Amino acid sequence: MTRDPDEGLDTDGYLTTGVALDRIPPAYVAVVADCVAEIARALGATLHGLYLYGSVATGRARRPASDLDLLAVTLSAVDVSALEADLSARHRDIVREVGISHGTLAQVWADGAEGLGGRCFLKHYCVPLTGVDLRAELPACRTSREVADGFNGDLLAACRAWRSTVDTPVTARNAARRLLRAAATLESVEHGGWSTDQGTGAELVARHHPEWTVTVRRALSWIDRPDHADPDHVRDLLAFGEWLATRPRPAITEATAAGPSASEPASPSTVGDERPTAELGHPAQGRNPPGQGDGHGVTTREARSRSPPVIIGSVTSDQPVRFDTKIAVLLRDDLPSWQALNATAFLVSGLASAQPELLGQPYADADDTAYLPMFRQPVLVLTGSRETLTAAHARALDRGIPLSIFTADLFATGNDRDNRAAVRSVPRDRLDLVGLALHGPRNAVDKVLRGARMHH
Repeated sequence: MTRDPDEGLDTDGYLTTGVALDRIPPAYVAVVADCVAEIARALGATLHGLYLYGSVATGRARRPASDLDLLAVTLSAVDVSALEADLSARHRDIVREVGISHGTLAQVWADGAEGLGGRCFLKHYCVPLTGVDLRAELPACRTSREVADGFNGDLLAACRAWRSTVDTPVTARNAARRLLRAAATLESVEHGGWSTDQGTGAELVARHHPEWTVTVRRALSWIDRPDHADPDHVRDLLAFGEWLATRPRPAITEATAAGPSASEPASPSTVGDERPTAELGHPAQGRNPPGQGDGHGVTTREARSRSPPVIIGSVTSDQPVRFDTKIAVLLRDDLPSWQALNATAFLVSGLASAQPELLGQPYADADDTAYLPMFRQPVLVLTGSRETLTAAHARALDRGIPLSIFTADLFATGNDRDNRAAVRSVPRDRLDLVGLALHGPRNAVDKVLRGARMHH
């Protein structure tokens, strides 16, 4: 990726980038428009939102050497490989290739480092092109080790997979892109700043871990010239990646508001474009493994100040466990107790089935009797009027937050087939809702449930 000079931290420690719709170079405007139209046609109703990121979004793309990087948020898993190939061939005179990273809404709202990293990437590195813009519901991010881990994904597994194809240029390029970007995030966070730039990553490694200098600087050249990579040298890079993934983590220097790496100067090198992985939780893994403002990217300090920062530190046994998301159930306030309990049980089962990462570890008593796992975070149960429930339902759909619903008709049915048929027979705006359940970022859930009160 061509380095973004606006990437770094502001004076309050929030992430900044240079992405904006009005920075798209004129030569790329028609290409972007064609890709948006074709992707919307091909994905249809499963496309929730389409975003642009990378050098085209920062205005630093180089024709025809730069990639056009797109991120599709979908309602279910999709295969876009044929679409990528077609669009790349169609626009070969303008871009090196069109890449469509993709992730589902469930991945956007996932807990843990992967979900956090994906949401930070979506908030700060993407601009909306079509569909629902989720960025207004996402809090601004400050750097943390969890954010870096979320950006990088499972480095150790990636290195092990690459070892079987070290003699191919695509492995050399993908490994160099991902591992140098991982080095940039991890090293910059440890030294008080933030960068995803591969050139910066190579220089930070050379400065703080000189034993790897030759390996990382050699790998930097493969991003643009992967055909020059020697398989033995690629193995050396994978050894570096394994070291990066397993080394002891030093203490983190307090973040400052300097440039991309805060306490370290960035390399002036420009390197090839890169896109996130196919999973929103891994927004920087490389080519094909995948998270409203003013419409030009929320990067001003005024816009960031409206949302609380996301900071989740490493949790130890004597520290409180904090969650940046919320599970909530909203019930209509005129239900008898048995109906309220019945609806709640069904509603939360929908969240668990759609997002298994919400479940914790299995339980066991002192006699080692095994019990099933449950939600790993609290469940908030609220109540409200029919009007409150209808409004919450509409807000959740507008914001693209997945939810389960329970209607009054379901009290008279006795199995899943009949339950689904009862819901299917009624238009959305005429559903007789008695309850809903959702999981998402805390501030987004709070906005959806505005006007509800705690259930007693």
